[in-house]
Amino acid sequence: MAKKEKLTEIEKTFSGAVAKLEAIADFPRQRALNKKEQRKKEVPYATFNDRVFASVIDVALSLLLLGPILMGMSNLMYGEARNRVAETLPPTATIGEMLAHLEATNFFSNMLMDYIIHFVVFGVIILWLWNASSSTPGKWALKMRIVDATTFCKPSPKQLMIRYATYIVSLLPLTLGFAWIIVDKKS
Repeated sequence: MAKKEKLTEIEKTFSGAVAKLEAIADFPRQRALNKKEQRKKEVPYATFNDRVFASVIDVALSLLLLGPILMGMSNLMYGEARNRVAETLPPTATIGEMLAHLEATNFFSNMLMDYIIHFVVFGVIILWLWNASSSTPGKWALKMRIVDATTFCKPSPKQLMIRYATYIVSLLPLTLGFAWIIVDKKS
């Protein structure tokens, strides 16, 4: 009997030691989870008005700084074609004749290429700003930053590229894609 009691006492001691070792081994994970929960409580989400104001600042700076550069690029690439469209169009043309004329002079394809170039140039700059500082000038001014929704840390470059792609998709239907910001306080 004494041997059995001693065996159960050793088992209890051993299982207690194993539980302590498991707790020690699990400590980094628990610490990370605790920090994540703490960050969730500390993170104030930007209001809709703050986001709009930050966007207005970003757009104004973009127009002031990049507008002339992009317009210059467009004029270098399509300047003559645009002038030909305006010069060769009769002043009394009907809407159908104007559309046919614009199509014949590749105006629409040139305009589409122009928009694609603008989105790429803006995308490179925005992605660089987001990756370097998790912010844009408008967000800097309002002390806002972009974070990963689950870890509240800096997003990965892949997440930032997806974010920019969703911006473009949200712009397409008359910017209605941004209406979700009004509904979802965490967006």
